[in-house]
Amino acid sequence: MRGFLILVLILTSTSVKGQSLTVLDKNDTPVSFVHVRFTDIDNKESIIISNDMGVVKLPNDLNKQAGILTLISHISHVTYLDTLLFIDDITIHLEPSEILLDQVVVTAQMTENISENAVQKIKIIDQKRIAAQGAVSLRDLLEQETNVRLSQDNILGSSISIQGVSGQNVKILMDGVPIIGRLNGNIDVSQINLNNIERIEIVEGPLSVNYGTDALAGTINLISKKSGESNLFINSYYETVGKYNLDCLMNYSANNHQLSLSGGRNYFDGWSPSDDFRLIPTATIADTNRYKQWKPKEQYFARAQDVFGKNEWSIRTYADFFFEEILNRGFPRMPYFETAFDDIYNTWRKNIGVDFNTKLNDKNLSVIASYNNYKRIKNTYFNELTTLEEVISENEADQDTSVFNSVMSRGSFGGTFSENISTEIGYDIVIEEARGRRIEGNTQNQGDFALYSNTEWRPSDKLIIRPGVRLSYNTDYTAPLAPSIHIKYNYKKFILRSSFAKGFRAPSLKDLYFEFVDINHNIVGNPNLKAENSNNYQLSVDWKNIRNNYIIRGEMSFFYNDIHDLITLANTSDDAYSYINIGKYKTLGTKANINVTFEFIKFNGGVSYIGRQNNIEEVAPYSYALEWNSNCTYEITKWNSNVAVYYKNTGALPSFWMNADGEVLESAIDGYQMMDLTYSWSNPKNNLKVVVGCKNAFNIKNVNSISGSPGAHQSDASGMSVGYGRTVFTSLKWSLK
Repeated sequence: MRGFLILVLILTSTSVKGQSLTVLDKNDTPVSFVHVRFTDIDNKESIIISNDMGVVKLPNDLNKQAGILTLISHISHVTYLDTLLFIDDITIHLEPSEILLDQVVVTAQMTENISENAVQKIKIIDQKRIAAQGAVSLRDLLEQETNVRLSQDNILGSSISIQGVSGQNVKILMDGVPIIGRLNGNIDVSQINLNNIERIEIVEGPLSVNYGTDALAGTINLISKKSGESNLFINSYYETVGKYNLDCLMNYSANNHQLSLSGGRNYFDGWSPSDDFRLIPTATIADTNRYKQWKPKEQYFARAQDVFGKNEWSIRTYADFFFEEILNRGFPRMPYFETAFDDIYNTWRKNIGVDFNTKLNDKNLSVIASYNNYKRIKNTYFNELTTLEEVISENEADQDTSVFNSVMSRGSFGGTFSENISTEIGYDIVIEEARGRRIEGNTQNQGDFALYSNTEWRPSDKLIIRPGVRLSYNTDYTAPLAPSIHIKYNYKKFILRSSFAKGFRAPSLKDLYFEFVDINHNIVGNPNLKAENSNNYQLSVDWKNIRNNYIIRGEMSFFYNDIHDLITLANTSDDAYSYINIGKYKTLGTKANINVTFEFIKFNGGVSYIGRQNNIEEVAPYSYALEWNSNCTYEITKWNSNVAVYYKNTGALPSFWMNADGEVLESAIDGYQMMDLTYSWSNPKNNLKVVVGCKNAFNIKNVNSISGSPGAHQSDASGMSVGYGRTVFTSLKWSLK
């Protein structure tokens, strides 16, 4: 009897004790208003919010004979998920969320730094945002960003402008290495895949001190995935416009090595406004519909990487490969529609490099070296549509090959040299080669050699002053001196930043040595060009307010760009054109953003107002354009899912231009609105994530371009391609550990 009573007491104490869960942060401070979801072995669920001391009482009606799946979420901490056996009181420590703890940034920093402490304002787009938006390429991602404007040429690809300054003055980097292969001055951002990207860092305004030419309007640095546990990721993507993508990533860690291999294929079968919406693709007749406004495109890409680290040093070696084929099918030729001319554009990219990082007496030493190759071949074929025979065109002007090679190395050494002063010194070497029939002498080379230095002086805990300077020597032109000064001041909940920086864009090898003379063209380069240079002024203020159940962040910024010696293609004599330094261009504007997180709802809204001025300032001092965007995400913890809406209103873009007779004409591109809707669901047990959504919900296709000069390959002189209509997409991501 006594033994029975003891057993009853033990069981009773077990059932009474261990019925509470306490949630603390990493400093052992209670976390209030935590949402806790319990799921027992019988799939019975209960959702409870913790009290002021972070305590949650376990419901009595749950089956406690086995482990209980426990999900803990809070707006300022990382979500916790585990199976807990409640035989005693349990205490859980949560890690701070990226919302509260700023992410690490590396762009133009002396060493890794959190974004809130950087003297520059750095925008971060993380992997979670990339996945939620269903973005495949950099173009997909940037079309929803404030102060970033996209333009589309369906042969040359997508280009961007930042702060109203064109993509020719935007530096795009991959792990700090410049991406080469500009066509008409622009990098095709639709060629930049995001399958192996961890985050993207965007800095508006010049970073010429660190990165030299082209870093005038802004810098976009794509940071690849560097580490991870041994696992395999498989991603698939389908979109009703005719996109079929598949890629995979494999990581393996052993003996201080972290190896990764990735590769994939993206396919797009082309689209025209006359095409009907089809949820499932069907066969079409090869008639006049063979011509597509958005050209069929196929891409293959692969990457291999090894990161070897030991003690305080690491070395990373990598190799990237990319291939793209664009097919521009021509209209069947009259009168019998039996033949057509087709253009095929093949592009190859290679990026092979190594970077080394270590510490010497508490100072940071970093060295990057890389080789980049870009090749683009255009061929024109005459097709017999009845026999399917094709013959390459005999017209020499129909064929073209362009090759660009770049060898670069950048290194820096720096750290804290006194209690309140940190300094870095560095070098930057870039040697470029251009080859092609339309380059004078078929081959031209250019070398750029630079030294740069930045110093951070902290006269107090709240104030940072960072002057910098870059001194360059170029083999083909006189490189300008590029100084800068950045100031950051913390005042209570506010962060104030101001800066002045000189930026520059070097004349490209095409600007210097282009030679295209035939019956229809007479364009030659100008080896006497000077570099474009600019003065940039920026002022911004950030504000943050954190409470138990909400976080509010705000930002307001102002900028002014004054660009001189703008390189412009102009008529220099009868029927002859060349590049000359006659242009000037100014932009000014303001941008505001607000970010609100309340429990499971995240809202972000932004607006920008940009004025642009070119040579014709006496007619129109500035032409202004307004744009705004917003996105909202609602997390449904019960279903491990979230719903997101992305919206952007791109306002009309007015401008003035001068024709060959000296007449000043007004042009404008109509405004338009884009909206994407997505639903994401994940299964933590099976490491599966599914995203479905609708892109371009307003079914935008072309917008009017009034009295302006259309792009080189626009199909409609009065319109500009913006989107390929409303589509539905699905993305499936699966990981195997």
